[in-house]
Parts: sequence; C-alpha cells; structure tokens
Amino acid sequence: MVVILADAVDQLLNGDRREQLMTASRLKHLALQEPNRVAIAESGAIEPLVDLLGLDDPEMQEEAAAALRSLALGQGAVRQRIVRAGALPHLLRMLRSGTEQVPTERSPQSHRVAALRRMRQRQEQAAVRHYF
Repeated sequence: MVVILADAVDQLLNGDRREQLMTASRLKHLALQEPNRVAIAESGAIEPLVDLLGLDDPEMQEEAAAALRSLALGQGAVRQRIVRAGALPHLLRMLRSGTEQVPTERSPQSHRVAALRRMRQRQEQAAVRHYF
C-alpha cells in the first residue's frame, strides 16, 4: 500500500490533468474504507488534493473535494490536517460558485438538468466544511 500511495501522491503532484483526476478518484474510493484513511493522509496526499481545489477546473475541484470528504469521515486528526492545509477557503468558494450557475427557465431541459446536478454535487462536496 505504501508504494501505491507514494505513486498516487506523485501523480497528484506531477501528473497531467487526466492522471490527477483519476488519482483523486482512486483515493476517494480507497478512503471509503476506514483503515485506508490514515494511511492516505500520512502518505502526503492531503496537500496535493487541497492544491487541486485551488485550480480553476470545476471537475478537478469536485474530485479533490470528494477525496478529501472521504478522508475526513470519522477522522478528527485528518480533518484538522485538511483544515491546516488550507482547504476551507477553496471549499467555501466552491459552495458560492455553485449557486451562481443556476440555470434559467430558458435553458434547454438537458442543460438545466446537467447544471442542477453539477451544482448539487458541488454543494454536497463543499459541505465538507461541516465536518470541521
């Protein structure tokens, strides 16, 4: 697991966009199992995930926020590390930006549904702040 996590941190730091997205998604799923949460946090993955929150890329922000949310579940020490790494301002910005992109009645139905789904996902992921 240590080698896998070291590779994951390297991908978060040095990978291209696709690699970073895939790695954040993998960490999100690994962190769903409680024993993996501390190992992921100790691998140094928190800071690169927080850095991804700061990018101007909503899809990247969503994956990074979801990974951090999974890491934070039931882990007070991990939540504190996420806060110290500077995640809260990014998460709050995500929450605010989600409400600015509400579709209008004139938008095509498919666009309204997709936009509302993205907005709801961002708000749920940004709601991680309630864990802190």
